[in-house]
Amino acid sequence: MISVLKKIFGGTKHDKDVQSLKPLVLQINEEYSRLSTLTDEQLRSKTHEFKALIQSRTATLQEELLGLREQLTSNDMDHAESLSIHDRMKEIGSEEFEIIQDTLDEILPEAFAVVKETCRRLTERNHSYDVVGQH
Repeated sequence: MISVLKKIFGGTKHDKDVQSLKPLVLQINEEYSRLSTLTDEQLRSKTHEFKALIQSRTATLQEELLGLREQLTSNDMDHAESLSIHDRMKEIGSEEFEIIQDTLDEILPEAFAVVKETCRRLTERNHSYDVVGQH
């Protein structure tokens, strides 16, 4: 009876989670297959590339934040102006968080592939996964 219900409703939560992750695993494996040609130094530099991408996407916000901090240090400001600056600084924090999250989601397959290739090189074993949880 339970197996019939699982078929009707699409399986267990675990089965649904595995199904939803399959496209991501395929992307990771595609990226992984491209990384084997990189030298150790090129593979190592991927981390710097990821950081540089995040920094470039948040640079404008960081510059604005720096300017706001400088304004706060001036003594020519009333309370309302100070509150307004603090509110904008909070908005910048939220905007920056969203940009970082979006960027991390974008680079996730490549970042996982870099880790996978690094592990393979360090252990001299091939960690090839076709589907989550299967070797």
